[in-house]
Amino acid sequence: MPAPDDGERLAGALSALGVRPGDVLLVHASLRSLGPVAGGPGA
Repeated sequence: MPAPDDGERLAGALSALGVRPGDVLLVHASLRSLGPVAGGPGA
């Protein structure tokens, strides 16, 4: 799966994994491993 590059693609990727609106997630990730995210913080 290519790295998401904006919020819409990230939401779609999470939805494909079975994450639904209202679910609570705890994510520990290196932003550098995601690559640049449009509108997100610098990695």
